[in-house]
Amino acid sequence: LFYCLPNLLVMMVILIALGKRGFWTMVIAYAILAWPGYARVVRGEILRVKNELYVEAAKSIGLSDIQVILGHILPNCIYTVGLMAAMRMGTIVLSTSSLAFLGVGFSPGTAEWGIIMSEGRNWLLQGSWWITVYPGIFIAFYVLGWTLVGDALRDILDPKERRKA
Repeated sequence: LFYCLPNLLVMMVILIALGKRGFWTMVIAYAILAWPGYARVVRGEILRVKNELYVEAAKSIGLSDIQVILGHILPNCIYTVGLMAAMRMGTIVLSTSSLAFLGVGFSPGTAEWGIIMSEGRNWLLQGSWWITVYPGIFIAFYVLGWTLVGDALRDILDPKERRKA
């Protein structure tokens, strides 16, 4: 269900159903849509890590399941979740700005790039192009910045990449 519909459309439906505009409704809407992706990645990482030799060695010396999970499996899975979150930061801002531009996200009067662009489109043809263009440029730089941060984190944290260097 979560992958068969466009995220922006589902977020609009969730925000309209929740009724109240604001930061926490946006967080709830994004969390409802994002958890299956995170759950799939975490499950895959846990299945990969639990078969590693150091986990088998920890089990063989008599550590309990909780000690193995907390001491060996989770620490080796957490970087993937952090990396995924960093890579999705640009998507979050793009979705938030799109919803605000369409009038569904934050309430008018909030300093948000989508709202600024929405209010600036009325003056676009009258010569005040910068009201719409500058927030769009800032959104593009923000998304690009988080993409580069996520890419750098992947290069730093991925053991396969470290072996190549």
